[in-house]
Amino acid sequence: MILRMLREQRIEGRILDFGAGTGALINLMSDLEGLELHGADILPRPVALPVHVKWYQGDLNDKLEQLAGYFDAVICSEVIEHLENPRATFRSINGLLKPRGKLLLTTPNQENIRSYLNLIFRGHFAQFRGPDYPAHITA
Repeated sequence: MILRMLREQRIEGRILDFGAGTGALINLMSDLEGLELHGADILPRPVALPVHVKWYQGDLNDKLEQLAGYFDAVICSEVIEHLENPRATFRSINGLLKPRGKLLLTTPNQENIRSYLNLIFRGHFAQFRGPDYPAHITA
């Protein structure tokens, strides 16, 4: 879906995969022309990541302030459920974008059976936890 959005929106230039995890999406994008790829996550740089990809590790709000207005697009795919404060995080992401930059956002599908069963038996959707859940990314 993300690759299709990149093509349809004709996005080129500096791309940040925010919450890149294992770098799987970056590896898929590495074959696309016209992209300078960056990844950010609390996890260390994945070994299998192409050498030309820039990686930022740690508290993403603190580590990326020096990159204000730097990116043509930020991808935030299946990350929102890990955020302690999504509103603050998306304000920070907005600051990373160039004027007229794009945010490509995907979220978990809450309409699957596993998610509904979690809601019934545990009191929350499968991907979303209560306020005491230790978020992977802090804002």
